[in-house]
Amino acid sequence: MEFLYLPHYRSKVDFMEPELKPRIFTIDEANSLVPLLEKTFDKVFELSSVMHILSKDLRDLVNVWGDSIFSEKNPDNKYYKELLSKRDEVTEIINRSLNKLHSLGCIIKDVDKGLVDFYHRHNSKTVFLCWRYGEKKIQFWHDMSAGFIGRRNVEDLVEN
Repeated sequence: MEFLYLPHYRSKVDFMEPELKPRIFTIDEANSLVPLLEKTFDKVFELSSVMHILSKDLRDLVNVWGDSIFSEKNPDNKYYKELLSKRDEVTEIINRSLNKLHSLGCIIKDVDKGLVDFYHRHNSKTVFLCWRYGEKKIQFWHDMSAGFIGRRNVEDLVEN
């Protein structure tokens, strides 16, 4: 399953396909991916800013010219197509970056916030280890149905 980044939607996506067996992470395994997560989301956030600028410029051209922007005769048509091409390139780079994380077993919950979960087994129960952009290590976990609001300290998993 590949991720398709749609910049005009708030990206809250569970990437795990039901027919695939999820990768189960230890806390150390999840922590080992934090540097890659930071680097990836630094890049994604930067490219998302570029994406928003390109999208705004495209909307502005459509607002100014209307449907005539799509005509080869329009003086800004070439520029419009260049912006579209750049936006497609940026989208592809974002998608490749996020797909790389997905292929490692990361569950990207919110692209805009940099929210990532990892499947983890605790006392024969599957839970999520939870990481949010800016956190230097895995510090929280939550039940699969609880979500971000239900985050608890990861030390609770170690003690039990």
